[in-house]
Amino acid sequence: MLAVAVGAESDASDRVAPGLPIRVWIEGPDGAIARGFIEALSQDHALIHLIDGLDCEAGVEVSVRLSFDPESPTLGLLARVVSSSSPDAGGECELEWEPGNGRAQLASRLGVTH
Repeated sequence: MLAVAVGAESDASDRVAPGLPIRVWIEGPDGAIARGFIEALSQDHALIHLIDGLDCEAGVEVSVRLSFDPESPTLGLLARVVSSSSPDAGGECELEWEPGNGRAQLASRLGVTH
C-alpha cells in the first residue's frame, strides 16, 4: 500500500522513501495507540488504513506520528478525527491536520511551495 500525495506541486520522491508505505501511529485522548498506513495524504488531510483499533469519534483531537522513511525521524502532528471505522472491517480513519505544529514540515515533505 503506497501513499498518494494530493496537491503536491513538485516531485516529492526525494522526501518520501520510494516503494515504502508511510507508517502512522495515532494516539487517542485516552492514550491508546492505533497503527496504520497512509492511503492518501495532503497538507490538510490524511486517509489512513488502520491495522489496529482507533476508538475515537469525529471531532476528537489526536496526536499523530508519520514515518516517511524507517531511517529518518518521525514527524509529529496534531489532527482532528473526521471519520473512523472499525479495523475489523478493514478500517479507515480520516484526519484533518490542526494548524501549527508540524504543518510546515509536512508541506516540505510533500513538496508544496507557497
